[in-house]
Amino acid sequence: MRAAANHYQTDYFGSFIRTGNPNPPLPLLQVRDYTKTIQAVKNSGSWNPISADTGPIMQMDYPSFTSNFVDLPQCAWLQYSIEYYLEGGRR
Repeated sequence: MRAAANHYQTDYFGSFIRTGNPNPPLPLLQVRDYTKTIQAVKNSGSWNPISADTGPIMQMDYPSFTSNFVDLPQCAWLQYSIEYYLEGGRR
């Protein structure tokens, strides 16, 4: 299972590097016979862009799942708004 999770995460990362979109294209996965990644992507759903101050984000577990930002209390304690991180750490 660990190898499948590593492969799955690498496919997301590779797709993001190639296209700017982390969702790996299904035809590419089919041609390479990446059946475990195909199933994991179908189970997890698309990795959607952040659309609000709460997310969504993709939790890269196996299988992955979508959730809201999990570290907002830490951001508040550090006195950094979420915009600080969304804008690349510029003040």
